[in-house]
Amino acid sequence: MGSAIQEWDLARPEITDEEILQYLIHQDGRLRVPVLSRGPILIRGFTEALYRQILLPGTPRSE
Repeated sequence: MGSAIQEWDLARPEITDEEILQYLIHQDGRLRVPVLSRGPILIRGFTEALYRQILLPGTPRSE
């Protein structure tokens, strides 16, 4: 399981839907990892700390 976190500002117009789909969809056309979408936040993969931060307000961000 990878541990890299990539953050994109989805409000930036230069990020296209196609770029986002290329990041989310495996080469075989399927989702191979969990994807969480909540408001402007889109998470590919799973880390307990990150899900807690997003789903439980007030949870401090771990670095």
